[in-house]
Amino acid sequence: MASKNLVVLVNLGSPNNLSYKSIRIFLYNFLTDRRVVNLPKILWLPILFLFILTFRVKKLFKQYKSIWLKSESPLIYYSNAIATALQTRFSADDTHVVTAYSYSQPTLSNVISEFCANNEIKKLTIIPLFPQFSTTTTQTVFDQVYNHFKSLYSMGNINFISNFATHPLYIKAVANLIRANSDLKYNATKKLLFSFHGIPQVLVNKGDPYFNHCCQSATIIAQHLGLTADDYLVCFQSKFGSQKWLTPSTVESLKHLAQNKVANVDIICPGFICDCLETLEEIAIINKQIFIVNGGVNYNYIQCLNASSDIIDLLYNIVDK
Repeated sequence: MASKNLVVLVNLGSPNNLSYKSIRIFLYNFLTDRRVVNLPKILWLPILFLFILTFRVKKLFKQYKSIWLKSESPLIYYSNAIATALQTRFSADDTHVVTAYSYSQPTLSNVISEFCANNEIKKLTIIPLFPQFSTTTTQTVFDQVYNHFKSLYSMGNINFISNFATHPLYIKAVANLIRANSDLKYNATKKLLFSFHGIPQVLVNKGDPYFNHCCQSATIIAQHLGLTADDYLVCFQSKFGSQKWLTPSTVESLKHLAQNKVANVDIICPGFICDCLETLEEIAIINKQIFIVNGGVNYNYIQCLNASSDIIDLLYNIVDK
């Protein structure tokens, strides 16, 4: 058997096709992970089956349809494009780059098993495509690594990248993206928003470093661009459920800015490497409407890094060769 290095890029996942059934399966996989929803099953499962999997699926179908590409979701499309571009960067025949997903196909365990069937893995590098560590994202990937190997008798050399929130090439990549899509002339009537996906506050209270990672990323990116603290703000989106989540919320921040004569905003989501439902529909469409309705004028959503050369440079650099 050939001995190879395997690099697995792991993203959250999405429905495998645009159908009610596929969306329902994805939601079930996602919302039954105890890292994502940490409620007693006796309380959570009735809510999940009676309400979310029954009524929310119809709403999500319309939302996914508004952003769906020809044959797949943007998240899957861009994740695969990143893997293809990164594979090209590795000229050596002994490195193989693939994608896997936490809550859709192919799963991390299936990818590793399939590769091991034909090759001996010399080194396994796992890169969750989440710049900032959270128990709700990166930790779930680590759980899957553990679950895959716990019953085996060999695991080889594993390199798990837990975060790259302050990596110089990540900072450079996001800063370049903002610079290419903004004049950077921020003042009393124009602001830059860093919108990160929110998580329940209780997780941060228990030690999850996500909030600190987000603030560190935003601060260093802003410094790289020569911005002052008055030029930008950090906010959190996609609140789900009744728990207290990280604040300030993106929606409330946009309302406040618009109502206080900030007519122009640039908004970017540095916690997402790939554009997806939360960026293309929630941020680019819904939140834009909220900003305009409340008095805003110019709303500029800056798309994610996706398969840009800068993100490929970063991922190539962090793989231990």
